[in-house]
Amino acid sequence: MLTAAAAFALTAAGVAVAGLRAYRRRFLSATRWFAVALLPAGLYLTGLFPVARTIGDEIADWAVKLVFDPRVWTGIVLLAVSVGLLVTTRWVGRRGAVTEGREAATPAAGPAPARPA
Repeated sequence: MLTAAAAFALTAAGVAVAGLRAYRRRFLSATRWFAVALLPAGLYLTGLFPVARTIGDEIADWAVKLVFDPRVWTGIVLLAVSVGLLVTTRWVGRRGAVTEGREAATPAAGPAPARPA
């Protein structure tokens, strides 16, 4: 019951702000405020508030494990090594393509033939 009151109070406050923005002829901003104002009521009516709480709890648990679990740090190091290797191979691949392109263009472009007078 308290969740419903909070959700609809937030929606009402957001709609009020959107109305003020529209009154000041800032219709784009008013539309954005109205769109954001509808989120709490929509989350409550669809029953997604418990899901959001579960997601928040799981993220908090992950953050606690991140700080204290060496296995998580090992995973982060492996992810960093993977990203580093991908970025390096991409950079070396592009560098090689540029070098090959320059080498291919250099022999084909020679001095212009002399024109007969």
